[in-house]
Amino acid sequence: MDQQLFASLLMRAELTNRARRAVQHNPERLHQSIQVRSVHGSRVAAGIYELSIVVSERARYRAVAIRIEKQGGNWKVTALLIG
Repeated sequence: MDQQLFASLLMRAELTNRARRAVQHNPERLHQSIQVRSVHGSRVAAGIYELSIVVSERARYRAVAIRIEKQGGNWKVTALLIG
C-alpha cells in the first residue's frame, strides 16, 4: 500500500472514530452489518484489475472502487475510493 493510500485510510479511520464518539449513547448504530450488494471487475492489463463494489448498511448505499496490481507475486491495492 503506498503512502498516499495509507494516509487516506488513516484519515477515514479518524473520521470514523470521531463519529463513533459522537454516538456513544448508541454505538451499534454507527456501523451495522455491511452487506456486499454487487461486485464487478475488469482486467485493465496483465496483472492489473479494477473492481467496482456496492455495499449497504441499513438504508445507506456506498460505492467502492479498487484497483489492484500484481507486484512480485503479491497483489497490491494501488487505488481505493469509498463514496
